[in-house]
Amino acid sequence: MNNKKSQEADALLAGIAQNINFLLKKNKLDPQTLSALTGLGIATINTLRRGVGNPTIATLSAIADIFGVQVTDIIAGDIAKTDECEETISAIPLVRYDELDGYLSDAIRCKETFTLNIENEQQESLFAVAFSNGLLAPWFDGSTTAIVSRSANYCDSDIVLVKLNRSPFFFRQIFFGDREIYFTLLGIDSARNVTLSNNYAIAGVVIKTIRDLK
Repeated sequence: MNNKKSQEADALLAGIAQNINFLLKKNKLDPQTLSALTGLGIATINTLRRGVGNPTIATLSAIADIFGVQVTDIIAGDIAKTDECEETISAIPLVRYDELDGYLSDAIRCKETFTLNIENEQQESLFAVAFSNGLLAPWFDGSTTAIVSRSANYCDSDIVLVKLNRSPFFFRQIFFGDREIYFTLLGIDSARNVTLSNNYAIAGVVIKTIRDLK
């Protein structure tokens, strides 16, 4: 029994190592840069890349956040196979954050595009949002591009694009009460800016964030 558990642990660590090495190669990132971005020691990164050690969920979550994937993808997924079989390279509209309201009201036509790997059926409902400053940090900053879907379902604590009453469209985090819906302002003061609203229109939900790792 102990031998079986040991083999399962070895296989799990080997899968984690394969996924991390694939993500590093795909994003043209070296272990030293990944260490700096995550705050994890270079020894920890290299241990994971070799398929040894005892990584915590917090460690794997820090790595997953940098690459814009889920922790479960790194632990139990075959990222290389999924990336190859299910996704194709496509161009979607790229909108600046200060142009969002005009774009969503069809007053502005987007001329720029953003290229990424997505499932074919998603392409028509997606657009990308580029940020030029850190006003919405730690959620978004000047190195982040948010991928927004007009058709995906949103859930409690998701980041959505919403118009409250007659305001422009903004990013807010959504929470569901027993009978009410709350929207939290993103940014440093978000804990003190919660809006209860029954008059709102949601234009899309953030399904992925991509960081410029250069």
